[in-house]
Amino acid sequence: MTHRTQPLQNKIAIIIDAAHGIGAEIARRLACAGAIVVVNYRSVQRQAAQKVEEEIFATGGRAWAVPANPGSEMDVQFLLEQTAQGFGEPDIIVITGEWMDSKLLDRFGAHAYKIWLLQSPSCIHQPYQGTDGLAADAVYELRRTINAAALVARQSNEDQARLSHRAGSFDEDSANKLRRHTDMVQA
Repeated sequence: MTHRTQPLQNKIAIIIDAAHGIGAEIARRLACAGAIVVVNYRSVQRQAAQKVEEEIFATGGRAWAVPANPGSEMDVQFLLEQTAQGFGEPDIIVITGEWMDSKLLDRFGAHAYKIWLLQSPSCIHQPYQGTDGLAADAVYELRRTINAAALVARQSNEDQARLSHRAGSFDEDSANKLRRHTDMVQA
């Protein structure tokens, strides 16, 4: 009888903006898949990031919340240094579309080829091809995990929108944005 290991077991994953929403869901799911997760957050999100970290610990996972602004080269270097000191060099870096700009890959330097960009809940890709550190089964599992997290986060957002609407605090502009987003994802 052969023992199959988890493809993401002990892979070190930095999740940018993981204190809430889709980033938090990706962090939780990668931890469940065996990855060691760095929960990146902006300083104002400290409590939320610590909650995600605690949730991962509670399920037997390994995580570390590290503050850094992905828009700052100095902060990105701090994040990479803290990750290396705490766990080792990252194998995976997941970044949501909010942080994409023309200098993004430059800020991550030699680690840019490890970046996975989540441009929408249904579109994840690597700007640089060549996943040196990830075997095919790990790439498959990473994509599967991120897609599942995106679906859960989208459903949660839709549920929150419905609750807000019922409470009378959901404006028509927000409803239209949500409808357009949902239509794009389903197309």
